[in-house]
Amino acid sequence: MKTILSFLLLLQCSLCAAQNTLPLWNFDSLDFKGGYNKFERAPSSSKIYLTDSVYHGAGGKSLQVIACKQTEGYCGAWINFFFIKRNQVRYIHAAEFNYISFYIKGAKGGEQVQIQLSDKSLSEREDSRPAKPLSTYLPQGITTVWQEVLIPLKDLERFDPSQLAGLTFNFT
Repeated sequence: MKTILSFLLLLQCSLCAAQNTLPLWNFDSLDFKGGYNKFERAPSSSKIYLTDSVYHGAGGKSLQVIACKQTEGYCGAWINFFFIKRNQVRYIHAAEFNYISFYIKGAKGGEQVQIQLSDKSLSEREDSRPAKPLSTYLPQGITTVWQEVLIPLKDLERFDPSQLAGLTFNFT
């Protein structure tokens, strides 16, 4: 069975505490820490690119992920929050923050994606830890309207928020 999924992320991705926000990615200003790319295993596939044709707010850019999820294989996109300077990897110290947040919008609505986060240890193994099901954070699921996703960092087991490394979108 072939399922084609497309969704857009406005990755003004931030860490949030009660009165404190640390912006991680903002495609509007092209201010981001780290890199991003797709992952796939045939026969599933994915494409990612920056677009200015669909965005959240008055204007800007978003990261579009187009996924063709087959019964076999896997696909999605990842975003790293760390950067390398003089051969040293610097991770995000997120221990004082309660949430990671981002905006998400589906092309048709009903898209299925597993959100996963990684810390230094997981990233070094090219792995990530799943958060709770997306329906926990978006009870109506992904729709065609921009929605903010707030993921409590405490929802992740065996995860070190003092060395936040990345965010993964794994299409199911």
